[in-house]
Amino acid sequence: MRSSTASSITRRSAMLVGATSVLAPRGRVWSAEAIVIGQIAPLSGGGAASGPSHVNGARLAADKINAAGGVLGKRLELVVEDGLSTPAGAMAAFSRLRRRGDVSAILGATRSVEMHAINPEALNANRPVLFGATDPVLTQLGNPWFFRCQPSDLYSARAMAEFGVDTLGKRNWAILRSSDPFGTSGGALLRAALDKLDARVALELTYTNQQGDFPALARAVARSDADLLASYVSFEPDQVAIARAVHAAGLRLPWIGSQFITARAVLAQVGDILSGTYGMAAFHPDANPEAQAFARDYEQAFGAQPDFFAAWPFDAVTILAHALATAGTTEPGPVRRAILATSGLRGAEGEFNFDAKGDGLHGYNLVRNEDGGIVFLRRFNFGGQSNRG
Repeated sequence: MRSSTASSITRRSAMLVGATSVLAPRGRVWSAEAIVIGQIAPLSGGGAASGPSHVNGARLAADKINAAGGVLGKRLELVVEDGLSTPAGAMAAFSRLRRRGDVSAILGATRSVEMHAINPEALNANRPVLFGATDPVLTQLGNPWFFRCQPSDLYSARAMAEFGVDTLGKRNWAILRSSDPFGTSGGALLRAALDKLDARVALELTYTNQQGDFPALARAVARSDADLLASYVSFEPDQVAIARAVHAAGLRLPWIGSQFITARAVLAQVGDILSGTYGMAAFHPDANPEAQAFARDYEQAFGAQPDFFAAWPFDAVTILAHALATAGTTEPGPVRRAILATSGLRGAEGEFNFDAKGDGLHGYNLVRNEDGGIVFLRRFNFGGQSNRG
């Protein structure tokens, strides 16, 4: 049985499609059949604060595409399932979407541990799955249906290391990370990047999601000889708790975090105690003109400023629509090939150039928290992307 949120969204979308063909913008005629896109969103559980952003980002893209005439003469219809912010919940949501039988593609999760859980069924679903999780391993699993719509942490680790060592001059690092696949890969990649720059990891601390003793971890960093703190955090409540613990411990080290340190839901709870910290963010409104346009349209539509939780679903729907139009069909095989062939497509998070593994972005934005606001500093691009982002 689908969640009430998913059901209500489906009913509203179905009413827009109608029982027969209806007039589209500028006199076009819609087909009675819609192109259905499934979405797994964290509408409850530990990641619920970002759930509306996931849905609103996807909705904004679908609304813009539909207003411009749709795709293949059809409207895009979004069907949302609650992934409960857990691997088991994401697996169940994916199964519900798959069993519908009318879903052409699925927007997966932001959290890597959930995408790892989805992978076995997604491998046999024969439908494109576009996701925002950043563990590099996900596109190395041999799943031909996985397409990443955020940059992987191969790039966040390299950018963190380059900025921390080359610009800040820090060579003794403390790493604080979650013990899930996201944190494990992020920590390993950061270690490797620092090693290449002749920097050392003075201390590496791990915690279980939503169970960490963060005051104790912060005190351990304070007792170490580290001159910089780097973090990979998977949940907004954990990032809030870590920020408060670091502040209470009196730590004043430079701090570079993965992009959860920039999440709107986090900033709303911590005030200015993260002021002076840095983040590696896939999205920032000042990173490129498309990001500016997305931020403007999102705020106009929803009365809130967007972050990466909204940006990647917006880009994913845009990429999917482009691939459907290019393929000229909703058949999975041609759509898959069209996604892989996507290059030079400018989105809110940057310019998408998909490689053979299914990775579309190859760089991160460096941002700084200034009195509770997130300020764009520069773009780190790898893999031949233009510096335009």
